[in-house]
Amino acid sequence: MAAELEVALPRLELRKIKFVSKHDVGDRPFTIGRSESSDLPLPNNHVSRKHCILESVNGSVRIRDLKSHGGTYVNGARITETVLYHGDRIAVGPFDLVFEDPVNAATMRGSAPPSLKDEPIPAAAAAPTQPHPDVAELQGQLEAERLVRFADAQRITALSAQLETANYKVTELAQAGESLRSERDSLANENSRFQAAVNQAQEQVTAARRETAAAAARIDEYLAANKSLRERLDKLEAQRTQQTELQRQELRKAQLEIERLRTHEATLQEQTEALEAARQLAAEKAEYSASALAKLRSQAQSLDLAARKVAELQERLAQIEVAWVEVNQQMEEAHETDAQALEAAALERHRYSSELDQLNQLRDHALQTLSASAQQMRELSERHPLPLSISATTVPKPPERRWWKFSR
Repeated sequence: MAAELEVALPRLELRKIKFVSKHDVGDRPFTIGRSESSDLPLPNNHVSRKHCILESVNGSVRIRDLKSHGGTYVNGARITETVLYHGDRIAVGPFDLVFEDPVNAATMRGSAPPSLKDEPIPAAAAAPTQPHPDVAELQGQLEAERLVRFADAQRITALSAQLETANYKVTELAQAGESLRSERDSLANENSRFQAAVNQAQEQVTAARRETAAAAARIDEYLAANKSLRERLDKLEAQRTQQTELQRQELRKAQLEIERLRTHEATLQEQTEALEAARQLAAEKAEYSASALAKLRSQAQSLDLAARKVAELQERLAQIEVAWVEVNQQMEEAHETDAQALEAAALERHRYSSELDQLNQLRDHALQTLSASAQQMRELSERHPLPLSISATTVPKPPERRWWKFSR
């Protein structure tokens, strides 16, 4: 059943060089155009996006042009809308389509009417059982006439097809001639423009020749000026070479001076380091000297105190000696007069003698301490000579010890 339906549907046969494709039309509208959404897309600039449409109306297929730019042709004639018959040739741009209708294949554009023998004969007009001889003859003549007409119809159909092909070729030739005429017009326009451009180019060449002559004169002047400039450049190059040599010599001298300064800088650096070491040593010595000076000053203060103490002891000894002498005188005077006074004087003398011994011991100890401090100060002053406010001359000299013997 599906095969019968496929055969019964009208179809379009797209014919190109070495290419044939068939497309079923069906009952729904069938669109043809350059757009890819068309039922039959024809990719060519001479085909409009929506070129034409095929529609099924009352059992027949009609083709309608959709205001395309190049137009739609059926059997070589441009149409707006028409009915399609089996075998019609449709031209859409450069594409050739053939409409096939298997159901109505017998009905072709320009075909003869169907034979009378195919029509049913009414019962009222039925012949008798024995036909008349004239009727049989007339039927034979009629059948021969029908055969002749059928042959004429076939020849007419063939001639119509040839005529349609010729019309299609004429249309193509007309289109080609139109394109050739447009190309000829465009070539003529291009020739005119080219001629104008040639004339303009000739004028430009003439002007360029004049400019070339003027440029040649200027070039001669430039060459002369260039020659003088080259001479000056040679002189300047010689001067530059001489100056470069002088600069190189000066540079060598400067490099030697730089080397000498670097050596001197290294020497100064070493001296600076030595001075820095000496400064640090001097700082250490100064710090040690300051501490020694502080010690000497404290010892000098101690010596001053000891010297004052020795001086006080000496004054006290002198007073005791004076008192001792007075006591001795009193004892000598009292020896002859009063024994009691003599005893008191002896006691006083004994007390003075004890105190004198103690003072002499204290003085000796102070003198020893003072001598030891003076010796330390001498040693420090010999190692680190410092301005001292106390010297050995400030140490008092101990007096000579005097002893008295008394008898009771």
